[in-house]
Amino acid sequence: MLKSIADDRNNRLVNFAVDNSDAVAALLSHAKADAEKAAIKDKAKQDAVYSLDDTIVVNSKSKGVALCTGLLSLRIGDTTVQKEVDFRVEQAADGKTSVSVKPFQF
Repeated sequence: MLKSIADDRNNRLVNFAVDNSDAVAALLSHAKADAEKAAIKDKAKQDAVYSLDDTIVVNSKSKGVALCTGLLSLRIGDTTVQKEVDFRVEQAADGKTSVSVKPFQF
């Protein structure tokens, strides 16, 4: 689940963290060109650290499917943001597990 969110470097949570980070704002204040500002934001997104809280709530469970909620944290420099995330874990007949994340609602 973390990988699917972290692989999307333009997800709403990372954009929010970049826009509200004092460390990123300080770097942007010294940048002159738009390309330099974009590079600073891209680097911050690339360096973001994602984590999922140890407590995951299973909201419902049926044959091979669990609907869950967990607290996702993201850290960029001096800024940490958190968002409750709903996701679905499904085990197929062949034993493979897939995870899908419900889109963020802000």
